Amino acid sequence: MYKFRDLELARSPTVETRPADALNYDGHWLDDEIAEFKTLTVSGRDDFSRSINTVELSSDGSQYLGSRFTDKKLEVKFFLDCDNATEYENAVSKIKQILYPSEKKIKFNDEQNYYYIGTVDSFVLDNPLYSTTGKISFTVSNPYKLSETKKIEGTGTTITIRDSELQYPNLPSVLKFVPTTGGANISINNGKQHKSISAKVAYSSGNEIIFDFKKLEFYVNKVSHLMDIDLSSNIGDFYIADGDTITTNITGKYELDYEVKRL
Repeated sequence: MYKFRDLELARSPTVETRPADALNYDGHWLDDEIAEFKTLTVSGRDDFSRSINTVELSSDGSQYLGSRFTDKKLEVKFFLDCDNATEYENAVSKIKQILYPSEKKIKFNDEQNYYYIGTVDSFVLDNPLYSTTGKISFTVSNPYKLSETKKIEGTGTTITIRDSELQYPNLPSVLKFVPTTGGANISINNGKQHKSISAKVAYSSGNEIIFDFKKLEFYVNKVSHLMDIDLSSNIGDFYIADGDTITTNITGKYELDYEVKRL
């Protein structure tokens, strides 16, 4: 098929660029995979809301007890342009197939290094026409957007975190050690965040030591030793942030895997 560009005949296809807000859900770029689909606008990406817990005072005002960020709402407006019933049915079927899974990664073209985790709560076409606008609404259970996994690797007993994007304290994914000497106990401290982990467990040189913060697990040489962690330890909330220094009594190699989270 011939296409015209700048009033001159072009026999090769033009390169289509995605919109800045183009949607990627669960690894699928809808604008790429569905020719009839075009992302128009996205709202909610920079919004956040807080639920604040207070108690009324006998005097004026109230006393603040605590707060939490509630889930985030994203809405994608799109244009669907089909020529006939077959194109329409195929396009809508493909959209629904892509959007069907729950709690998947949501990315946008202008910020591909970050993602949300969310679920489609509604898919609406504005008019029963072959060419129509529509909306896709997402509930993002975790109000933060997350980066892909980052790593800090080195040797020694001090881990320094230098990452200007790590603006909010976040729980790392995994902290791994490969000791060059043995020991009878393990101690890890992040003084700036007032977090620490300790365990009375023997290990030898070369025994891999892993703290899996997402699974709340602790392994030495592939054997779980979660029950050996001191009850006062912060394995469930061992937060890190830019500028923190983690110290340990384990001598050897280390690897810290983490994600950046941002509102």
